[in-house]
Amino acid sequence: TSAAPVRAVAASRVVCNCLNVTERAINDALPSLPPAPGECLRALQARLGCGTSCGSCMPEVKRLLVQRG
Repeated sequence: TSAAPVRAVAASRVVCNCLNVTERAINDALPSLPPAPGECLRALQARLGCGTSCGSCMPEVKRLLVQRG
C-alpha cells in the first residue's frame, strides 16, 4: 500500500536568526496581537522572542508590522 501524499509547506524566510523566527511565524501571530504598533511589537517579542537578543532583526520586524496596517 502507498502512503497518502503529504502536502509540502513552502519554507519561510528566517527574520530573527538568533531565535530562528520566520516571517510566516510573525505574520501568523499578527492578527491576534494588539493593533497599536508599540503594543504589537511588545506582544510579538513576548510571544516569539524576535528582536530580544541581538536586535539586528528589528528593522525587518518593524517593516512587517508596518505592512500589517
